[in-house]
Amino acid sequence: MFARITLENFKSFKHIVFDLKKTNNLVKKIAYVYGENGAGKTNLLSSFFFLEDTMATLSMSKKAQELFDSLNTTENPKAEAIEDRLLTSIISRYPSDLKKIVNEAKMIGAEDGVKAKYDFYLSNKKGSYEFHFNKNNELVYEKFCYVIHDRPGVLYEIKKKNDNIIDIKTSPSLISNKNYQQEIEHKINQYWGKHTFLSMVGDEMDRQNEQFSEKVFNSHFLHAFHYLNSISVYCKEGLKRQQATLSVSNPILHQLAAGIIPKEEIKSLFTFEKALKQFFTRLYSDIKNVFYKTEKGKSMIRYELYLVKYISGELREIPFTLESQGTHQLLELFPFFYECIEGRTVIVDEIDTGIHDLLIATLLTELEEEFTGQFIASTHNTLLLERIDPANAYILQVDNKGNKNIECIKDINKNNEKTTQKNHNNRDRYLAGWYEGIPYLQGVYFDDIVHQTKLELEN
Repeated sequence: MFARITLENFKSFKHIVFDLKKTNNLVKKIAYVYGENGAGKTNLLSSFFFLEDTMATLSMSKKAQELFDSLNTTENPKAEAIEDRLLTSIISRYPSDLKKIVNEAKMIGAEDGVKAKYDFYLSNKKGSYEFHFNKNNELVYEKFCYVIHDRPGVLYEIKKKNDNIIDIKTSPSLISNKNYQQEIEHKINQYWGKHTFLSMVGDEMDRQNEQFSEKVFNSHFLHAFHYLNSISVYCKEGLKRQQATLSVSNPILHQLAAGIIPKEEIKSLFTFEKALKQFFTRLYSDIKNVFYKTEKGKSMIRYELYLVKYISGELREIPFTLESQGTHQLLELFPFFYECIEGRTVIVDEIDTGIHDLLIATLLTELEEEFTGQFIASTHNTLLLERIDPANAYILQVDNKGNKNIECIKDINKNNEKTTQKNHNNRDRYLAGWYEGIPYLQGVYFDDIVHQTKLELEN
């Protein structure tokens, strides 16, 4: 589980530390981030997307090239009809350009480069991964710390010197095979800077079989690598909804509303149909059934989700596509809840979008007892503040000069010598401004805005 995230010159943060540790050095399983609109909640959670993207650049660049070659070939009769801009658009969907990824993450106007550090605990053992970029968005430093012979240590440290020579320091226990170690060092000299070392490891995982990887790489390192590479992130940036690849392998869980599957997957489809029926009929009083309509082809099955619900006293079959934004949001959240109950780390931005305050607060309160993984989400739902441990509620604070800090309510109360006894309502305190992180309206006077705009337009 993640214990602390440290960011510098990342999006709207000059420097921020998101500390998820408990006082006894254990890690919090649950964290909810509050703050006014535009404070940077999405930017904070997108740092997990940033981690995922930087770990995938090498394998994604190869996949993008393979896609480009398959479309842009004389053997393809449709190749001449494919425009260059379409190919560029397709390839741009792959997070393959590290410099571009960093440039998009860098704080506007920052003189220095992006730095990120992710501290974590796995099996009660502490580890960390960090990387630094210079002002030109070039990778100049990368370090991974975890377990070496049951003790904490540095598994590898790579940095670029002033003369552009790459300095590589690896623990002898990182790679057991000497010939393979030389091959990896050659790969570092070839690719590092354009790609992180973890990205190279991911490419090796794709290229080699699992048994080979387990044989040559340090088992603790592989454990940590798989953890960092398996987090699930649901995040919104601007007007574009983004979703990281879920770590589960079943394709249906990635496309619950509709999709196409091989015929042999029909049993799995009906299994998820049953699960969704249990989920939605318990959340909505008017929904009585959930099922998939299927259309069978020669080897594939096309499916679409339907709800059976009461409308004007009669049960009617409704295509899920016609449902409300809040109901769609709940379906999108379903696989992430599933993941966290399975023990994985899940990050969700704006979890309450379109969902009734009481419904999402009640649902999350119930799920908190069932989650075995780590669950981190941003929210505006203040009802939760009456139900959750104040140590799990974080406030992203912004002063009038845009400087930002994030603290949990328990620490804020402690620092201000305000106790967290049960008769103290943290929701009331938050809305009253005790913890900051709320909007402060100064009077909009929208009629004056409209009047002045009309006058200027007329003149």
